[in-house]
Amino acid sequence: MLPHCNGFVVMCCRFLIYSFRSIVLHPGLKLEYFRNQDWEQEWIDAAESLTREEYKESYENEDQLADMESEARVGPFLLSSSQCC
Repeated sequence: MLPHCNGFVVMCCRFLIYSFRSIVLHPGLKLEYFRNQDWEQEWIDAAESLTREEYKESYENEDQLADMESEARVGPFLLSSSQCC
């Protein structure tokens, strides 16, 4: 394989992975899209697994940090709906 092809192949693979993730996360499509396209269950499982891994690696900690920051800013001022009105 030529050296310049490696980068192209990697770029194509990344594009496909991102495309699969966007379909898995799309509210109207999700994994049902792959089933409707007659994908093998092993491939559907792989698409779901890759999406879950990406979330855990890239977003899960950010969500927890955002929640902690929000609670730290508002903490003493949290009111239940019964205290509010």
